[in-house]
Amino acid sequence: MHTKEKVMALSILSVLALLAIAGPAFAAKPTATIPSPSPPAGSTQVLNLNYHVINDEDSGFHGYWALDHYAKNVQVWQTGTIWQFTLNVPWTLSVDLGTYLHTMTITTQSSSSPVSFSGTAVYPAGPIYETITSGTISGNTISWTGTYFNDPGYTSPTGYTYTAVGTIAADGSISGDLSSQPGNPWTAPAGTVTSTNTYYAFITYDGGYHTFAGALSPMAGKTETRDVAGNFNGFLEFTFTATANTPFSGNIPTKDYGGTVSDILLGTYGSGQTGPTSVFSWTNTYFTNFGNEVETNWGFYYYMGNGLGWTNAASGSSGDILA
Repeated sequence: MHTKEKVMALSILSVLALLAIAGPAFAAKPTATIPSPSPPAGSTQVLNLNYHVINDEDSGFHGYWALDHYAKNVQVWQTGTIWQFTLNVPWTLSVDLGTYLHTMTITTQSSSSPVSFSGTAVYPAGPIYETITSGTISGNTISWTGTYFNDPGYTSPTGYTYTAVGTIAADGSISGDLSSQPGNPWTAPAGTVTSTNTYYAFITYDGGYHTFAGALSPMAGKTETRDVAGNFNGFLEFTFTATANTPFSGNIPTKDYGGTVSDILLGTYGSGQTGPTSVFSWTNTYFTNFGNEVETNWGFYYYMGNGLGWTNAASGSSGDILA
C-alpha cells in the first residue's frame, strides 16, 4: 500500500504502498496486468508527470512493513466544471423582486456532475422554516424542492411545497421561477455558487520493496525472520476537484520520502510509527484547492519468488510477503 497522495488507505486498512532501498537481487516482476487509463470522453489531459521515489514506507494492514523505491507516472485529465455552494454559509433567496427574503443554507452536496444538494432555510417574517431537498445542479441549471414547516425542528408541516428552477450566471448569481407556481421570479446574488473543476487521475508504480527481519508482514502481521526484497507494480485511479491547475508534462528529480528501517521495525501504527517524513505532494504542487478525492480502483502486486507474493487491490487482498 502507499503513503502517496491517497487518504483512504490507512483509514480502512487498505492502504497501498511501494518500496524501497537497494537490497538482495530481485526476483521476476509480477505478472499482473495494469489497466489503461480511462478518462471520460471529451476530457483534456493537464498533467503527465514522471519521477522516481526512494525510501517510501509501505503501509500494510498492521503497520509500515517495507521500504520502497519506484518509478511513478501521474496522469491527470480535466473532465469538466461544476458549480457548488459553500457549505453551511447562508445566502439570500429573493422572491418576487425582494418581497419575500429567505435565508438559505446548503448543508450537503456531491462533488461530481450532476451535483446533488440539500439544506434548510428560514423566512424570518413568518417565521416559516423550510427543508431543501432533491437539489440538483446540471451544467448551469439548478432546481430544488422546498417544504414549509411551522417549527425549526421540521416536525409540523404547513402543507406548502414548491419547486424552484433557475439558471446560474457566470458570476455565480442565480435567477429563476417557481415551476410549481409560475410567475414568482426569484434571484440569488453573485457568488452564491462558485465553479470548480473536476479531474480524473491515473497513477502507475513500478519498482521494488525491501523488508527486514523483525518487521511485520503486510497481510497477516507475522514477524519476518529475515530480510526480503522483491519487485512490485501497481496503479491507482481516482477523481477529485480543484479550482485551478498548472499544466505540466515531463520529468522531475527523484524524491526521497525519508522513510527509515528503524521506523518500520517499530512494528505497528500504534507503536509510534510515523511513516515517511518528506512525501512530495503533486496535488498541492500542480493543483489549487485540491479536494473531494474519490478512489475508484487500485491494485498493487508484490512478488517474492517461487510463485509467492501479495496482492492488495480494490477487488480484494490475498497472499503475503513472509519469510
